[in-house]
Amino acid sequence: MSQHNPSQGSQIHRHLPTQMNTTIGRDADMLQASSLLREEHTRLLTLTGPGGVGKTRLALEIAHQMRMFFAGEIFFVQLAPLRDHTFVLPTIARSIGMEETGRYSISDELQAYLHNKHMLLILDNFEHVMAANVAIADLLTAAPRLTILTTSREALHIYGEHEYEVLPLALPPANHQQKIGLDEPSDAMQLFVERAQAIKPGFTLKQDNIQTIAEICIQLDGLPLAIELAAARCKLLNPQELLERLHSRLRTLVGGARNLLPRQQTLRATLDWSYNLLNEEEKYFFRQLGILTGNWTLEAATAIAQPEAVFEEDTLNLLASLVDKSLVRVADDTGSETRFNLLETIREYALDCLKQNQELIKAQRRHALFFTALVERCEPHLYGNEQSLWLARLDLEAANIWLALRRVIDQLEVDIAQRLAGNLGRFLQLRGSLNEGHNWLEEVIAISASAQPNHFLARVYYSAGTMAHLHGNLALARSRLEECNRITTLTDDTRTRALAQGALALLDLHRGHYEQARQLAEDSLETLRDSSDIWCRGMLYSICGNIASQQSDFTAAQVRYAMSLRLLRQVGDIRSQADVLINVGDVMSQRSKLISAVFLYQKGLPLYQQLNDRWGQVVCLSSIGNALRLRGDYEGAQQALDACMELATALGTRRERANVLLGLGKLDISTGSLARASQRLKESLHITREINYPSGVVAVLSSLGDLARMNGRDDDARAYYEESLSMMAGMGNQVSKISIFYGLGCVALAKQDYEQAGIEIRKALHHAFLHGDMLGMAIALEGFAQVCQQVDLPERAVQFLGTASILREGVSAPIEKVHQASYAEQIVSYKKNIGEKAFSENWSVGRNMSLPQTLGMIANIHLHKKREAVAEKSHLDYPAGLTTREVDVLRLLAEGLTDVLIAQKLVLSPRTVNTHLRSIYAKLGVTSRTAASRFAFEHKLV
Repeated sequence: MSQHNPSQGSQIHRHLPTQMNTTIGRDADMLQASSLLREEHTRLLTLTGPGGVGKTRLALEIAHQMRMFFAGEIFFVQLAPLRDHTFVLPTIARSIGMEETGRYSISDELQAYLHNKHMLLILDNFEHVMAANVAIADLLTAAPRLTILTTSREALHIYGEHEYEVLPLALPPANHQQKIGLDEPSDAMQLFVERAQAIKPGFTLKQDNIQTIAEICIQLDGLPLAIELAAARCKLLNPQELLERLHSRLRTLVGGARNLLPRQQTLRATLDWSYNLLNEEEKYFFRQLGILTGNWTLEAATAIAQPEAVFEEDTLNLLASLVDKSLVRVADDTGSETRFNLLETIREYALDCLKQNQELIKAQRRHALFFTALVERCEPHLYGNEQSLWLARLDLEAANIWLALRRVIDQLEVDIAQRLAGNLGRFLQLRGSLNEGHNWLEEVIAISASAQPNHFLARVYYSAGTMAHLHGNLALARSRLEECNRITTLTDDTRTRALAQGALALLDLHRGHYEQARQLAEDSLETLRDSSDIWCRGMLYSICGNIASQQSDFTAAQVRYAMSLRLLRQVGDIRSQADVLINVGDVMSQRSKLISAVFLYQKGLPLYQQLNDRWGQVVCLSSIGNALRLRGDYEGAQQALDACMELATALGTRRERANVLLGLGKLDISTGSLARASQRLKESLHITREINYPSGVVAVLSSLGDLARMNGRDDDARAYYEESLSMMAGMGNQVSKISIFYGLGCVALAKQDYEQAGIEIRKALHHAFLHGDMLGMAIALEGFAQVCQQVDLPERAVQFLGTASILREGVSAPIEKVHQASYAEQIVSYKKNIGEKAFSENWSVGRNMSLPQTLGMIANIHLHKKREAVAEKSHLDYPAGLTTREVDVLRLLAEGLTDVLIAQKLVLSPRTVNTHLRSIYAKLGVTSRTAASRFAFEHKLV
């Protein structure tokens, strides 16, 4: 490296234009490009990129960094004004101060002059003098110490050239859900703010404009020239007004600085420069590409922009040329097909050219036909073992598919619209594209008012019905599905008719009309009786399983699900298999088989994730959260439900949002966050009522009853429970009644109505036992234990708690966190009341009793409406450390009752009485009933 001379700094400024403001967001580019130039083998480095991306500014910044390396011998040569490539070498000669002698050719003289020079030449804007590339190659060959840095929209394509692509500035996140902090603006945003401040000093980045500025930068693709032109408009327009005008960037982004080259003063002029460098065939091809949005393939480009091309290679050559000229970008070359795109700014220009040449309508039709054919090709594969592959393909093409659908709807191309929308139904279901699907399907129906019934229209109605159901618009869903049913009878479309009947069954299930749902589901299977459609049959069996599950016929549900799973595995439909796994998990959860439920949910979740199926993930995460809550894993439940809420919000599905709010509310109750639980449950109730979701309303009312009861508002709790129970009449969902009966029993207990408390809790026990809900059984037993405690049957209470504990252990469901402290206090109280030994014996008895024995014992306990008032002393007042229960036994003993009669009187087992007597004798230091009786009389216990 040459030694630095103090004069080099001033010398280089005579050779280079001075930057008028700061360079933003190019530190990494400067470092990488400078490193390349320092390498011995790098003789020619070309900075490529679209017009306005900042190639010239970057080249000047690199020159400044390289000034010591080249000892100040750095020269900037502006080629933009040249009209012919033959002027390139004379312009270089003048720029470096070489005088022509005229004796030899300019090429020979330049080569001789530069032969021993250690110099960096910056050749700016080479794209329009590309024919001079051979002369540049000759210079590099003749001058071994010469290095050339070129800026061009196209590489020079000479041997030894290194190309460095200059990309647009870093953009803020495109996700509107993600908030941007004031301290973390992207490079593009920083440029916008700084340039806006230059013409409007009071302009600042604030919380109320940061999202708008971010969107402006995204709309402008991060192109520095476009951003600077937009920032200049801030003198007259605020950011929101500016954003609203960016639908027409080419007309809005004008008025650049007068000291810039004319082509840099407006965005259109910059793009005109690039467009005019193309030949006629390239211009036509470029214009047609403007009809495509997002990323696209060579196949799409051929069909739309080169429909007459005999060989795809002809299109490939044109595409390669536009890529070289920085008009088309390679968006992704990692998949099975390379994908390309246009920056949105360049795409708008191409579209504008398309309109000016009156080619728009034909291009739009070719676009619509190509993507309609593509969707038709993909649709059959969405039901089988290649589902994930074809889903991924449709995901990549989604932007163009939606654009095609929008155009054919607007242009009233009814036949194409029906074909396209009719084949999109499965994709919409798999992707949960509620907003797009719902709105566009309805628009296709609107323009099909006078169309003849056909297979595609029937499928549009079916998809519109299922989308409306997911939106919670049940009336519209029924209308669409019934119309689908009518059309299929005219078109003899067996599959769609069977699916429509199944969807109507789900609609009745949603409304709680279980018998109607069951009948419709059976009708759908009958419709399919002579069909060999394995997939459709598998789906219908799954619907039958859902209905049986909601009616608490779990055996029938599991049979139906098993049949469904076998058929769906046969065809390889991953998504539908995941749905069935979740449904079986729900059955396990309702039967308190929580470990199995979580296993099934966690088996289904990666299948949804594999397909990037957000809808399925929402349902699965909600179920995981609820199961983990019951198992006492509150942290895991919170994580699952939070993730679920994020997805549900992004999808815009109100029903699932209501379900997640219910899950979060229950979690808050379990952990004692009652105020937050109230907010979430009330919001969930509002949504479920608004979308007419009866089973959701029932579930929320039950939880609101629990919350009111825990807050001591017993009358409100009873009202919630009774309303929930009233709505459930005819629904057939017996499992949900367990918690309601238990809650009503607790309310009655709080009011000391022991008879009614016993009636309600016995109902809960009956339903729990009938449907195999062991957790519901444990909770109800704990409730009945409280009743026994209140009516002075502590031994029975301890036995029931013992039974409940073994049931909880069996299903891995501990006492809820909110109740753990009071539960521990109860245990301590029981031990003090009846003694440690009696407690242990009764606890053991309860843990070893069978459920029929337990239920038989409960049935034989007679409860009165009110407990008779009994004057009692605190156990601390009893002599010899006797417990309350021991005093009860001693009193009856002193009255002359035998052990058996004492057991009957106190509703105890003879064994428990004997345990109490042994403890009494030990504490009193006596060995006979007579001595114990004397003690009772002497201490006035009787």
